[in-house]
Amino acid sequence: MRTRGGRGAIFNNSPGSTRNTNPITITSEEGLAKEVARITNLSMASGYKLEDEKRVLTRGEAYQQLGHSASLFKAILEYVSGGTKPEK
Repeated sequence: MRTRGGRGAIFNNSPGSTRNTNPITITSEEGLAKEVARITNLSMASGYKLEDEKRVLTRGEAYQQLGHSASLFKAILEYVSGGTKPEK
């Protein structure tokens, strides 16, 4: 659903948008690698499921994937800007 509005207007108006975001905190390069691997595994599992069911991604599933990517991107931006403290 495309709307005019502020930053993230499309995502904010998506079906079930509040459940599609997952707060991620990155405090090290190792933490970043783990989050990338976690999201990759989720995406691969979803892809295999779609393949097994011989169907394409639904709008809700697409927004779920978008939510994972957006959460990761936000966490990366916070990490590189110094918004999160490195683990000791």
